[in-house]
Amino acid sequence: MQENNHNSFNKSELWSLSLRDLFYKYIRFLPWFVLSVALALFGAYAYLRYATPIYATGGTLVIKTEQQGGRGDKYDDIFGGGKSQNIQSEIEVLRSRSLMARVVQKKNLQFSYFVKGKIKTANIYKASPFYLEVSSLKDPERAFTLKIKVVDESGFRLNSDTRIFPFESGFREPVRVIQADA
Repeated sequence: MQENNHNSFNKSELWSLSLRDLFYKYIRFLPWFVLSVALALFGAYAYLRYATPIYATGGTLVIKTEQQGGRGDKYDDIFGGGKSQNIQSEIEVLRSRSLMARVVQKKNLQFSYFVKGKIKTANIYKASPFYLEVSSLKDPERAFTLKIKVVDESGFRLNSDTRIFPFESGFREPVRVIQADA
């Protein structure tokens, strides 16, 4: 019986508290609230700054065939003889080496640009301050690395060289060749 009175007393006490009483009751926890919000914001910033972004993409390709009337088309629809060859030829066109080479050349995907940071190295594909145009390569099948340090708005240093090369000009430089993975 006494527990029942105690519970009813707490409920009635809770309803009798004013906003002012509630404010003074919880104001002592304000530094903990502020600290936890600040830590959460700092954690979110650090995660977004240093996490590697992962993107997903998808696509659908519709291959239209020319419809020719007649009984032969209905037979092909049922047994799938003619359309599968057409779809296979379209797939081969999409997988062709020349098409992929044109996409790589047009989108400038043959080069990767990275910025080395204190914590992480970031790929800056479209945000690069410069783009490399290669006129010729001795062995285009091998990968190579260039370390470029921008000195000022007019020039840069290449690898560990002390010379300053101006932008918008060509240069011939032996580069360190990286062995491609087999």
